[in-house]
Amino acid sequence: MAHELTHALEDQYFHIEDWSKAVHTNGDATLARDAVLEGSAMAAMVDYMLRGTGHSLKDLPAFDPAMMMGDLASSPKLEQAPPFIKDTLMFPYLSGLNFTASTIRNVGWGALATLFARPPLSTQQILHPALYKSGKVPRVVTVPSFEKSLGPPNRVRLEDDTMGEFGWREVLKQFIDADGASSIAEAWEGDHYIVYEHRQSKKLVLATRLSLSSDEAAARFFGRYSEALEKKYAERAHLLRRPNFFSFDTPDSAIFLRCMGTDCITLEGADRKVFAQWNSDLKWPPLPELPQKPEADPTKVALLLRSSAVGAASR
Repeated sequence: MAHELTHALEDQYFHIEDWSKAVHTNGDATLARDAVLEGSAMAAMVDYMLRGTGHSLKDLPAFDPAMMMGDLASSPKLEQAPPFIKDTLMFPYLSGLNFTASTIRNVGWGALATLFARPPLSTQQILHPALYKSGKVPRVVTVPSFEKSLGPPNRVRLEDDTMGEFGWREVLKQFIDADGASSIAEAWEGDHYIVYEHRQSKKLVLATRLSLSSDEAAARFFGRYSEALEKKYAERAHLLRRPNFFSFDTPDSAIFLRCMGTDCITLEGADRKVFAQWNSDLKWPPLPELPQKPEADPTKVALLLRSSAVGAASR
């Protein structure tokens, strides 16, 4: 009840539905605001549980908020959910509580109004409260529309959004170790992605652009994400690996990854022509040339054909 009544009071004072919808076009910013709502309600619940002890949340040292989730975190339905879904559902409660605790620890509940007046801009600020206090602003990143380059109008755009540090951490965790995923995602500065679906075949096209904090961070991302792509697609052919460029074919289409400076782009489910056009639009250098297939030696071909003919005649 303490948790739910906190939501009611926040709605009364801050009109939380309109406050949440203000960033509805940015999934990362929306999740950050969800973390303020659920995290503050969790903090109120902790304070209520501590009533009569002479202590409050701001007196507690850092602790694992998962302890507060009880049966919810281990419910059969939640346990059956894909890790990405499960972690996204839990993020506002767990990371939100840590964020709220760091905000009110030295100031008290009076700091809550500041969170609604100046809400966090990204899940990165939730994961790293010091970045919220410093006022770090995510970099604006764009991905072009691919409707024309993908051919006839038989595709529908499913998603056009931002993943944020939390989203990239979750993507990487599916293919590499959790610590490595967190370390790479911490270098996040901004991103955007677009997903298309073919109306008939339901095959997907995914284009992403990720901006990182340094050239070194981009190089680390390139190495680990190329590894992740190989794990994601078991059937691969014509693999091409060059400095800052990686591609291969799948039975359905092709996969591309390229990094230049602090930016990395990926394209899954389209062909080389589409990716080359994107590179050109970014004014990046041309793509590395594909290896040339060795030409057949006419003399050797003739000898092989003659040998086969002789063998067939003798049989």
